Amino acid sequence: MYMAVSSQAISSVLVRMDDTIQCPVYYISKVLSDVEMRYPLADKTALALVFSTRKLRPYFQAHAIRVYTKLPLKNILQKLEASGRLMKWSVELGEFDIQFIPRPDIKSQVLADFVVECTSYTSDESPDVSPSSSCWTLYVDGASGSSGAGAGILLISPQKATLEFGLRLKFPATNNVAEYEALIAGLRLAIDCEVQDLVVHTDSQLVASQEEGEFDAHNPLLAQYCQIVKTLLAQITKHQVVHILREQNARADSLSKLATSTTRDVFKRKFIEEIHFPSIQGSWVLQSIDELKETSWIDPILALL
Repeated sequence: MYMAVSSQAISSVLVRMDDTIQCPVYYISKVLSDVEMRYPLADKTALALVFSTRKLRPYFQAHAIRVYTKLPLKNILQKLEASGRLMKWSVELGEFDIQFIPRPDIKSQVLADFVVECTSYTSDESPDVSPSSSCWTLYVDGASGSSGAGAGILLISPQKATLEFGLRLKFPATNNVAEYEALIAGLRLAIDCEVQDLVVHTDSQLVASQEEGEFDAHNPLLAQYCQIVKTLLAQITKHQVVHILREQNARADSLSKLATSTTRDVFKRKFIEEIHFPSIQGSWVLQSIDELKETSWIDPILALL
């Protein structure tokens, strides 16, 4: 198991060793409360382990778990002068067969780092909009170029937790189509999260103006996209589509460009999915980049669940 800690969140990745190959099994993350944010680094790391054992109890009960960490966590938990909090956690962890091993290299540590990055707070700039305490924020961007078309989505909760991923469009798409695909993907993500108060930010003047009724969609193709967006927005009680400058949409823009990259190394740090057909043709056909690999050892187990 690998763990990562930031000032606002903790995360861990449980992996299975198959010879020299590390196969990710489960990802866990948690946004820290105000009190937990004030914990020392050692306490936050211990909390990450305790949280992992609670969430993945069957795994810890059935297997010996190796925990890779830079900190001497075992010594910290066994110190006589440890705080009451650490003493309590030490007793709780005592029932499991846990081995603490110095982390030799990054390997799956990048996964834990990425999960905690996606769970952390964000300080993105926003336009002159005054969101309520229950308001979610969505940044979307689409891009089309010689290497293909892609879309970037960044959804931010009222507590400033973030969800972000990129979409690679596996069909011919103009910039406007890519912008609409990004917006549709973002709205579907918001609906899946049961969002009922949403401010959408896009740097596409055309998309923002058409959705706000300032421009008519004369292009038959874009008119179909516009109708899909209106249908999705109707499922969100309170919503607003706002045009912003490109520099205010940097993160979504970078995700859209990342999705069109041909370098496979980028997939180690971001969630990239593929859309094989335009949204106007009906349901999405999504394929995670990770699913392009051969059958996993865990597939038969998942099939029985």
